[in-house]
Amino acid sequence: FRLGMRIPDVAWHDPGRIEEWGPRLSRGRKVVVSCVYGFEVSLEAAAALRRLGYDADILAGGLAAWRAAGGPTETI
Repeated sequence: FRLGMRIPDVAWHDPGRIEEWGPRLSRGRKVVVSCVYGFEVSLEAAAALRRLGYDADILAGGLAAWRAAGGPTETI
């Protein structure tokens, strides 16, 4: 797996600025966050979104697991 990839048609947001962009997310829809391997960054981002009242979860295994399962990716 290499950095600089993402899931097509999925928005990227800076996990360090959730307080800025989080309130602009659609309410009533599940939010799934991911990072490269689905550990610390994803867990912290999902927790922050839940504190803002969102139904947030992580992509288990992150982008590496997504790609290993044959999920599409694109270079950014």
